Amino acid sequence: MTMLLHRTATAAAGFALALLAAPALAAAPAPMEFTVLKDGKPIGEETYTFSEAPNGALTVEVETRTDVQVLFLKFHYRHQRTEVWEDGVLTRMTAKTDDDGEPHKIALAREDGGYRVEADGAIRREAPDVLPLTLWTPKVLEHDRVLSIIDAEPYAVEVEEAGTETLDGEEAVKYEMSGDIDRDLWYSPDGQLLKVQFTRSGYNIEYVRR
Repeated sequence: MTMLLHRTATAAAGFALALLAAPALAAAPAPMEFTVLKDGKPIGEETYTFSEAPNGALTVEVETRTDVQVLFLKFHYRHQRTEVWEDGVLTRMTAKTDDDGEPHKIALAREDGGYRVEADGAIRREAPDVLPLTLWTPKVLEHDRVLSIIDAEPYAVEVEEAGTETLDGEEAVKYEMSGDIDRDLWYSPDGQLLKVQFTRSGYNIEYVRR
């Protein structure tokens, strides 16, 4: 992991640490909703809802739905994920995905100083410094090894800050994730995810906060 990553991620990650670690929040964070675009046209949506337990644990529920038609072919993607964070650490995650008819399941749990990962029936251990590709939190910017949220495939990545831009009148800090996967990410100065952009099968895909 580069020193640049540590420097540029600090400000945005501060918001995530406050959100995830603060005890007894007055109220859970507001839901987050994104429109999914393919070459500028809506093809689906992604939503995040948050709830806090009496012990301060934060539960994040994620649902993603996309439907794409290319010529006479139709493709669909359905994803459901639950994350549980305690004191700023991801302690559990389950995910279920229907990737155009191909099913995937993940169960991740923090144990013995690392993670136990069960993905599509196969079990392995991961080091404590890994994190799934949970882009809603800028804590993901701090990691150089991330896991697919579909099948837990590991990715080696680097992250660099790419400057400040304005999105719909709102200031945003852009980060570029590269390596085994490529993602352009925009966060507000207080660390809220505003936009994700990447290329898949030659198409420009965007997740835009609404």
